[in-house]
Parts: sequence; C-alpha cells; structure tokens
Amino acid sequence: LLFTLNTLLRKAAETGHVHPMHIDNLSRQFAIQIESCLSLQQLDALRTSMIRKYCMLVNNYSRQAYSVIIQTCMDYIDFHYNFPLSLSALAGLCSVSESYLSTLFKKETKMTVTEYINSTRIRQALILLNSSAMSIGEIASQCGFFDANYFSRVFKKQLGLSPKEYRD
Repeated sequence: LLFTLNTLLRKAAETGHVHPMHIDNLSRQFAIQIESCLSLQQLDALRTSMIRKYCMLVNNYSRQAYSVIIQTCMDYIDFHYNFPLSLSALAGLCSVSESYLSTLFKKETKMTVTEYINSTRIRQALILLNSSAMSIGEIASQCGFFDANYFSRVFKKQLGLSPKEYRD
C-alpha cells in the first residue's frame, strides 16, 4: 500500500508543477525506505513522513505560479547552481533578451536573478554544513561560489551568521 501511496503522492506533486527530477529523487528514497521496513510501526511512521515530505516538496518547488520562461530559468538554476550562471546565459536558454528576463523574473519572483541564484546556492550550502565535515571553502566551491569570501558575505547577508558561526 505504501508503494501505491508513493505513486499517488508523485502524481499529486506533478499536478503541483514540481520538476520531475525533484519528484524522482524523493520517490526513489521512499521506495528504498519502504523495502527496508521490518515492522508495521515503521511502515506507519514512514506513511506520515511521506505525506509530510511530499507536501514540503510541493511547497518548496512548485512552479505553478510562474510563467514557462521563469519555470525554465528556476529549474535550470536549481539543477546547475554549482556552475557559473549568468543572466545572459539564462536569457539565451529561454530565447529572450536579458532586460525582458530580468524584468519578468523580478515581477514574478519578487527577487532578481542573482538573488535567486544566491539563495539556491545558500540553501545547498546549508545542507552541506549540516551533513558534512567539508571545509567552508570546499562547501563554497561545491555550491558555485568560487570565492569563499563572497560566499561568506552572501551567507551572512541572508542568514545573519557567517558559515562558521552557523556550523558551530
């Protein structure tokens, strides 16, 4: 029954306009967890976790409120945050001018393209700070910040703490 629930939750996330790659990652994790459960109590707890995490997925990654151009840009940034990104490259990807993309992005997301790129990179940095022993410089590099000082400034601006203070 949990495999069926996983499929139904996948379909609901698709209806919520979440990129299939996000859905596949979560679905795969749950399929592995379902197979490894040894008791009904574990299955029951997993059911609750599945519903909560799929809701969080839709809440965090739904692109329903955005135009196709902005959805394309956001998805591209989400999956290529660790590479150099620019407004001109994104405009080329969507076959629109830089000024049009910049204006549309700000109108629909209430942030600039650079702000979105940095917030995506910081979100990934938080995951690494919480789950790895990598150095701050390594995390900065892994998240697309090729200058650790710039990474620290952006991190502090967004969270009010330096990466080191956050980790401590």
